Amino acid sequence: MSNVQEKIREVFKLWSKEKSPGGQVYVRKGGEMIFAECFGYADLERNIKVAPDTIFHVASVSKQITCMCVLLLWEEGKINLDDDIRVYISDLISFKEPVTVRNMMNNISGIRDQWVLQILSGVRMNDIITQSDLIYYNKRQKSLNFPPCSQYLYSNTNFVFLSEIVSRISGKSLNEFAAERIFKPLGMDKTFIRANYSDLVTNRALSYIDMGDDSYKWLPLNFSNNGATSLHTTAEDFMKWLNNFKNPTICKPETIVEMMKVPELTTDNETNYACGITVENKNGHKRIGHGGADAGYRSHVFHYPDDDLDIVLLSNTENTPMGLAASKVADIVLGLEEPTEKPTYKYFQKDNIVKPQLGKFCNIEFASVGEIFENEGKYFVKLGNKTMPLIHVEGNQYACNYLSEKLYFTEEGPYLESVNALFKLEEIKDAVFSDKELEELHGVYYSDEIESFYKITTENGKAKLSQKRFGSAEIKQINEDIYFCPLEINLIFKLKRNSAGVINGLTFMNARVLSFDLHKATINYNN
Repeated sequence: MSNVQEKIREVFKLWSKEKSPGGQVYVRKGGEMIFAECFGYADLERNIKVAPDTIFHVASVSKQITCMCVLLLWEEGKINLDDDIRVYISDLISFKEPVTVRNMMNNISGIRDQWVLQILSGVRMNDIITQSDLIYYNKRQKSLNFPPCSQYLYSNTNFVFLSEIVSRISGKSLNEFAAERIFKPLGMDKTFIRANYSDLVTNRALSYIDMGDDSYKWLPLNFSNNGATSLHTTAEDFMKWLNNFKNPTICKPETIVEMMKVPELTTDNETNYACGITVENKNGHKRIGHGGADAGYRSHVFHYPDDDLDIVLLSNTENTPMGLAASKVADIVLGLEEPTEKPTYKYFQKDNIVKPQLGKFCNIEFASVGEIFENEGKYFVKLGNKTMPLIHVEGNQYACNYLSEKLYFTEEGPYLESVNALFKLEEIKDAVFSDKELEELHGVYYSDEIESFYKITTENGKAKLSQKRFGSAEIKQINEDIYFCPLEINLIFKLKRNSAGVINGLTFMNARVLSFDLHKATINYNN
């Protein structure tokens, strides 16, 4: 067992550096806690270390609690999971398609994600974001990403709507209902859903970003919303929740079965998402789990029902990919050998050392941007506000310091390997517009769904996009049809044209809002 514990500690070695944030790692096998350790600091400024009673914000791990609240009301016959949500929140719905309660719990509703909508409207993620803020913009959405049940796409909006349904049916806030029906009966006395960012939390871990150079920055989280997030707990407490999967005490066994049902889609697409949890098979072992990420907080939980194995990882920094870490811990405990041969991509050239390509690159699917540059003969990668050394591994493969991602440099451009999948990185170049296009681009672009507008100004053959809170930046080009502009978030968009080919709008693209139109307004301005 000591060898197992040493291997687990090695997974979290970054949390053992001097004066580092860290987390809680709890592992239970066969009902026995075989690993329960705390790493690093909960508060760097006050020199407070992470302890067993340190409370963490666990972000999207909250969703399974929200779903259980819905299911408890379903048990009582107060909610029909296959009802159109208009039965419960008709005043919050503006799109035409019927969406069921079950669709939202399964993330197959097609409803757009609230965080992308908030940012497009001009909200910064470190602003105070309330439940009423989210509902205001969510209820203005007239379109879905896709027809319900046709595909899976993660959307936090689903769970804000579910929270509202729980409140309206029960007459209690989500926190009050969860406390009464889940936390208190299970003895989770350090667990609650935080209603307001200003509420005091004793023993709370603060949130930090690892800058990649042995320094950290505080990244505050000012959420006053729930349903999709805001659960606060400890690893010890959350183990009590996982007990209920194995031996249900707060609900009927049939309710747990219902919770773990993965839906069938109306298309050939697939999903492994049930009610606020994923249900999948990994290396022949069934597992139920979910992760969470807000600000610097990271969390991941796994329940292996057939192996009687539970893993809870809670952290206040993002330097250890929690899903991968949880999988590694499971492999260690279950004695699963790491594959001797990792996936080999056709772009991997083991015997051909290729120098990194310099420039700015974008992954269109996730709207992520990085810059690769050289300084004094060394290569670096800049991701957001982090600058990290680019480390040569072998051949044309490089690693970004401590990150698990790898980069492959090829004649076709760089590719990013992340969680055993490969993504093409497109180079960001100067945009080339004709005089006619520049004239058509100049103007104001508006959406009543987010009540916000953007401006495009043109000068000396260049075009700049601006927003009142995010400033302005030059529009760049990714390929013939797709453009890019780095404001508060990385905006990727296409140009909309009318039947005559005249530019009359912009279509923003994002992994969780597949298309969002801004229409060119009729007003003119000079600056």
